[in-house]
Amino acid sequence: MFVALAAAVSLAAGASSPGVPQATASPIVPTESERALFEQGRSVERIMLALAHPQIFSIALLRDRSLADLTASETLLATGPDAKNFSHLAAELETLRPFIDRGDNGVVNGDLGGGAFFEPYMTKSPPNPEQWWIVEAGMASVDTDAARADFMATMFQSIHPSWLAGHMSWSGRFASIMPPGSAAVGSASQPQPLSQILASPSPGASKAPSLSETELESYQAAVSKALADVFPEPAFPAVAYGTGDIADGRRGIALVTAAQMLDSPSLLGQRESQSFIDEFFDSFASSTTDAASRTALASARAQFAIPVHAEDYGSDSRIKAFYSGLKGVTMNGARLNRERLGEYAALAFENATSLRNLSDDSTIRTQIGSLSNLDAAVPGLANARLALASAKSGDWLDIRAKSLIVVNLIMGSN
Repeated sequence: MFVALAAAVSLAAGASSPGVPQATASPIVPTESERALFEQGRSVERIMLALAHPQIFSIALLRDRSLADLTASETLLATGPDAKNFSHLAAELETLRPFIDRGDNGVVNGDLGGGAFFEPYMTKSPPNPEQWWIVEAGMASVDTDAARADFMATMFQSIHPSWLAGHMSWSGRFASIMPPGSAAVGSASQPQPLSQILASPSPGASKAPSLSETELESYQAAVSKALADVFPEPAFPAVAYGTGDIADGRRGIALVTAAQMLDSPSLLGQRESQSFIDEFFDSFASSTTDAASRTALASARAQFAIPVHAEDYGSDSRIKAFYSGLKGVTMNGARLNRERLGEYAALAFENATSLRNLSDDSTIRTQIGSLSNLDAAVPGLANARLALASAKSGDWLDIRAKSLIVVNLIMGSN
């Protein structure tokens, strides 16, 4: 089942979300094949979330993983006994590839717009149930984290976690990590025929099982933490900042990436994103010693905290406060210019991918053409900067490609 966002209703609509719990050591160590299944589920769900928030595709440091996620999603659909049932969806997803790869949105299938969720076994059994349970666990891990900061994801966070609870007989050795009360969640989340939903209850008949939002939220948080314990995720994007001049340029790219996460709360809620944010601010803090700068960084870092209630999240105010905080960090002119080059390269990529504002493009690329402070540290950067600065206005695919070259040169092998 592939359902447009506007058409679906979740058990947990309107539920609030706690902060991301810290992972702890798990007694279960996944095998290589189990980890691969889990990551396939995560790949599928990241694509689903990006369809709901297309600005994710304009984050330069996520481009390569988004392409890999698309390939993993199509592989999942194209393999196994049910492949023939998914061929149409796989073909629709493939129309995303030119957009993710080159920024060419001319062939993206219109049915993908507005976001979606993927649940093919809502009412029937998968042909490989124990393996599929792990794939669903990967989807659930992304959804429950996304919903902590994204109210729209909150509407959908019950689908995959509740599916896990409803199919405990397929969980194998992972049954031990499921929280108490999972069976009740499974019973309450089973789909019912429309005729039964609309029918008047018979006298003396027992009520259908149900859960309060608080009970469901508690269950989802427990599942999320349990999955994080078994399948811990490293920081992503993983940035090797290094030292010296190149670290300034990489921090500039990471700074824009962090701001883009504030504008994409489903990303902000992910543990791997929170670890990336931690590493970004650690790198920034290591480059300054004065107390005023460290206070400013602390103020900026606070904008990335997971909200107590997802519906209270406000991206605009957080982005404004983030940049306001960074203004209090002391930098000399050369260092500031190196950091700004990284910023402008990432912003050029974003603008050419989705915003396509001609005035902003002119300002950004003019700055890139003049910021030469990092050229000596990065072979080929000077020519790449000038090529980007002189690209034809409005040729968004060319500007995007050339901005990506600058980003990749600064990031190096990373």
